[in-house]
Amino acid sequence: MSNQALESLKIAPHYEISRELGVGGMGRVVLAQDTRLERHVAIKVLHRSPDQLHSQANERFLHEARAVAKLSHPNIVSIYDVGSSDGAAYMVMEYLQGRSLEQMILEVPRIPVSLCAAVGVQICAALDYTHQRGIIHRDIKPANIIMSRDGVAKLTDFGVVKMTGSGLASLEESGATVGTLKYASPEQLLDASQVGPSSDIYSLAVTIFELLTGEHPYEAASVTDFIRKVFDAQTPALRDVFWDIPESLEQILLKAMARDPAERYQRAAELGEALAEMVDNNSLQRILTGPLFNMRSLLVSEAPPLAAANVTSAEIGSTHTDLRLVPEAKRLLGSLRHDLSWLLELSRSLTPRESFNLPKTRFLERVLSSGFSGLIQINDTVWALVQNGYFLEFLSGSLTPRIDKTGDEIFEILPEQLNSVRLYPLPAEKQYLPLLMANLLQERGNSTADDAALKDLSSWPQLLENLPDLSGCLICKNAETLYCLGYANGKQIMALELHPEAVRLADISLQHILGRSHTLWDFYHAEVCLSALNQDVLLRHATGYLTYREPGPTLELLSDPQVDEASLLALSQNLRFDYRFAIQTADTQILADTIGAAEITRRSRLHRFMGFWLSELLPLLYRGHLQERFDPLLSAARQLSSWSCHLNFSAAGQRIGVDLCAYDAEGQIQLCLRQGEGDSAGVQAWLRDLALLQAQHDFSRLQAAILIAPGAYTLDALALYARSVTLRQRQGQSVPGIPKQAAGETYQLCLVEYAQHEKQFKLVAPSLYG
Repeated sequence: MSNQALESLKIAPHYEISRELGVGGMGRVVLAQDTRLERHVAIKVLHRSPDQLHSQANERFLHEARAVAKLSHPNIVSIYDVGSSDGAAYMVMEYLQGRSLEQMILEVPRIPVSLCAAVGVQICAALDYTHQRGIIHRDIKPANIIMSRDGVAKLTDFGVVKMTGSGLASLEESGATVGTLKYASPEQLLDASQVGPSSDIYSLAVTIFELLTGEHPYEAASVTDFIRKVFDAQTPALRDVFWDIPESLEQILLKAMARDPAERYQRAAELGEALAEMVDNNSLQRILTGPLFNMRSLLVSEAPPLAAANVTSAEIGSTHTDLRLVPEAKRLLGSLRHDLSWLLELSRSLTPRESFNLPKTRFLERVLSSGFSGLIQINDTVWALVQNGYFLEFLSGSLTPRIDKTGDEIFEILPEQLNSVRLYPLPAEKQYLPLLMANLLQERGNSTADDAALKDLSSWPQLLENLPDLSGCLICKNAETLYCLGYANGKQIMALELHPEAVRLADISLQHILGRSHTLWDFYHAEVCLSALNQDVLLRHATGYLTYREPGPTLELLSDPQVDEASLLALSQNLRFDYRFAIQTADTQILADTIGAAEITRRSRLHRFMGFWLSELLPLLYRGHLQERFDPLLSAARQLSSWSCHLNFSAAGQRIGVDLCAYDAEGQIQLCLRQGEGDSAGVQAWLRDLALLQAQHDFSRLQAAILIAPGAYTLDALALYARSVTLRQRQGQSVPGIPKQAAGETYQLCLVEYAQHEKQFKLVAPSLYG
């Protein structure tokens, strides 16, 4: 939602809306500050709609509010207020700082057994509480369970509950299906109005199955096939998917997912008691303090909101700037690479674990599987900064200040047999030190130079109390000295003094710096800095596949010229892009599996383009009745099966790079894409290379070619485009295209602009407006 749209959203005056948290079929959820009670809240706002279903939507919305308002449980989201403003109903709820289980499944292929069981125990407690009060949830699924960083699971979205013994017992006719098809029990598929507590138990068991395996127990290509499996297929056994899952847990879930409700656990508390036996508290504690909850949130989540910080006026003079732009500060930061005395000093304070004559692959397996955090010295020459099994930075002690290798090459320079390996583990309170040091070495991190709330250094002690999750580096320049203070979750864990003559670890605090005169400072939020297997490397190894979140609308809808906008919206929300990786070397494959290759790939610009093309652009074309004008682009979408990235073709004695090729089911290229410059030279080069590719490779089925520019196209580039396209008849319409090698055929050339700051795409040619 744009800032303008947020500002136009009218709720009560004491709710200050800051940003959108998500959007769904019924409405959107925004983050707001309750200025009266000084707390963050989440506000669910129903979509405004003029059609006849609007009153039913409002009734369902109030149904949810009344249901949740009756509940008070630590594992159920709290509701604070409900109302209507400017024709839109809204509900004010507890703001949950965490992630849904659906997000966790996307980020981590398999969730550990103890964590899955702990989630199940908590949701069983919530369900037992609601069932005793005559409330059946009927929509238990990963998206409706939020997990906080401290491991508390909360149940949300009571929009389709069944409330027995009240005037709100049903909002649907007998025989209707409500909830989410993918997680509904067999009896709920037949008649949702007649379900009981065991239906929620079934849905929770399916959710836990998916958490444990990363797969749904009844994967299917169509709705019909899915329903057939639910009613007829044998319930899949967990250990058929992953042999290492405990047999007792397999039996628990088989009983909870029994087709006959009478054969399941009859009370959620019974299932909770069984799952509690699977929780290893020591293992659970390691999980909650390990990479799944801390490292990933530190690496990929947004910086904490700053609006709540109560910042006082300055008591001492200071200037807030981006120190990476100050020459003297950059030189001092650069000395970290050339003077490794800080690294040696740190290693002397730690107790090493040594190994000798270790195969390189075995070394990688040992480090990554243990989630090691600390320093590693290899063959007395190479140093690695590692956190929770993530290789963040490599330095070379006696050879050069820094290894000049990146990506996979870092591991290729290591011999297959390592003479000696010293592991220096860090204490728990300093587990984020490698990340912070890697950020300093690479001069990374998101600067807060434009954050008004952080402009006053004297307010930092109070600010840290208000922002307990703040993680990153505070850098202050004092005369000829640069101070670097590292924070993890609001606590200082390191301090460095950088002088022109030396770099050393220091025993100083923020109060020490505040007591001295200073002129420049900045804070940098911690940022991901993987040295190996970076995004481009992973994309070269990846093959993307289009799948669907649940049985429902598919891209076959695009064959229907009369498809309505609601169906297109449902289609865009049902799309899911998965990746498989073909990585050759064993050590690199271990790393790809451990760091979550798909997660990093999904943050790429090419992945975002696929979402733009299929989820945003196509509905826009249908809304404007432009299907015929953009038929080649639509045809490529209809036939999409898979795609590959960062390809090189040989043509006319030269290598031609293509950033993405999309294929149909027969492996024929339907669409190709390049990221290039938005000037006439960039457009001309793409046109020339496409002609060479058609001449020497099989591009006979090419429907569309995309050029993405990092910003606006020049007028010369747009003029060249206009001169190059021809209008050809295609399905009775004039379609702008470029002639193929085969006479009479064209492919459609599209120019797309990418706004880096907003991370948004815009189709500029052919124009949507004429």
